[in-house]
Amino acid sequence: MRNLLLLILLGSGISWMLVGCESEEESHPRDAVVSENAAEQIPADDYVSRRFLREVAEVVDMMATEPNLLIIEVSKPEEYAKGHIEGAFNVWRPEYANEVDYSYGGMMATRKQMEALLSEMGATSESFILLYDARGCVDAARFQWILHEYNHSRTALINGGKHAWTLNGHLLTGEAPEKIPSQFVFSPATDTSSGHYIQLQEVMDLLGDPNVVLLDTRSEEEYMGAVHKKGAAKPGRIPGAMNVDWGKAINYDGDFCFRPVQNLRRMYEYFGVTPDKKIIVYCHSGVRSAHTTFVLTELLGYPEVYNYDGSWTEWSYHDEFPCERDEPQTISAVF
Repeated sequence: MRNLLLLILLGSGISWMLVGCESEEESHPRDAVVSENAAEQIPADDYVSRRFLREVAEVVDMMATEPNLLIIEVSKPEEYAKGHIEGAFNVWRPEYANEVDYSYGGMMATRKQMEALLSEMGATSESFILLYDARGCVDAARFQWILHEYNHSRTALINGGKHAWTLNGHLLTGEAPEKIPSQFVFSPATDTSSGHYIQLQEVMDLLGDPNVVLLDTRSEEEYMGAVHKKGAAKPGRIPGAMNVDWGKAINYDGDFCFRPVQNLRRMYEYFGVTPDKKIIVYCHSGVRSAHTTFVLTELLGYPEVYNYDGSWTEWSYHDEFPCERDEPQTISAVF
């Protein structure tokens, strides 16, 4: 057997931990399935698609040659103020969330909200929008997902974000660019949007379908119901969901870039998240799940993946919908 079963006593509760015996290194809580040493032995085949992803060197070229470039750092203002890529504007979650039409927070902004926000930064229909953050592209991916749903596809994530930028020897600035407002309007067509969107009732209708995989991308503690994050009505998870923390797709011990394609494939397939299934992805409020949606659709080429925008926050507010929580004795896989 490849795995060694360890019994670990944690206070008054008992937790089972499945640890890969081929590596004695202490595992980062967001490590991918394959250890770093093993990953080095895997051929560096590329991702299925790079159309919405740019490496740092490509970004440098674009800054010199792309006339319609708009760079956005998706982060808290205090993070942005510490230093950002030259020319980058700053947006943060309240600016692209719909806080009016729901009794809970985190839902994606309306089309008009997004048009107004992009107009403030001088965006046009020709703008190529580069997005990054300092957290492995998780917030940038959420913003990109919204842009795609509203039919602006001239976008890309900067792989590794601020970490990769500085590790490649590039400086940050504290000076914010001047805002020259425009009148940005999304294209009215909807058939070319990403289509990676699913709503509450649709998720409920698909519960128990053997052709559907429900993927919870929160931390293991949130998934188990041991943690009750602000915004949700109660702790727990949607019944039948598998748990793969979104951050396992990121190299948190290095440049914060996406992990190699073989690592990603092996990890998701291990948990039964395979391309022959319809995948519904959720987290706390659709942010981390947007990141995993990007990994599955763009980097791995999965054909049918849907990000549940309301995620656990919305689901938890509906007492008529079922939920699950774990007892103190649990099984968790750590690789």
